[in-house]
Amino acid sequence: VALVGRWWGLPLGLAAGWASRRLLERLAAADTTDREGLLRQAPDAVDCLASCLAAGAPLWTGMTVTADAFGEPVAGLFRRCAARHRLGAGYPLTFAEFLDDPALAPVGRVLLRSVESGAALTTALVACVGQLRAERGADLERRARAVGVKAVLPLAVCFLPAFVLLAVVPIVGSLVMDLF
Repeated sequence: VALVGRWWGLPLGLAAGWASRRLLERLAAADTTDREGLLRQAPDAVDCLASCLAAGAPLWTGMTVTADAFGEPVAGLFRRCAARHRLGAGYPLTFAEFLDDPALAPVGRVLLRSVESGAALTTALVACVGQLRAERGADLERRARAVGVKAVLPLAVCFLPAFVLLAVVPIVGSLVMDLF
């Protein structure tokens, strides 16, 4: 309104605000969807990588096979990691995406420790899979419990007016009629 300055600035400002809000909601929803997909696929992908390593495949071949077996967003994460290794990046940079993600940081630390020191990787990855699945289960349980709390307001909005109209109003009306 202040920018345009005329009476039609108000509808123009409201339309611009509504469009900005819709755009931001879509961007946030896309980011949440990718994050949810990553957290949903991560335990199975790390388990697949551990199985490849237990079968005798090298780490980078196992990462490529795992990326081929899964869809986005996990496949992209594993492919980018293997591509950085092929380009000659240092190990901390190679596993940077794993290390930057709070949920996948334990996997990144295990991978980094293994490639730098030669430590056994399969057992540590299986332990990470257990941790990832436990965290995912706890998150799903927390979200399921929140559904009950979030359902209270719509139920109250629907049932409270109906209760007032069907139970309270007739009683008050009959009391008022008895007074006159």
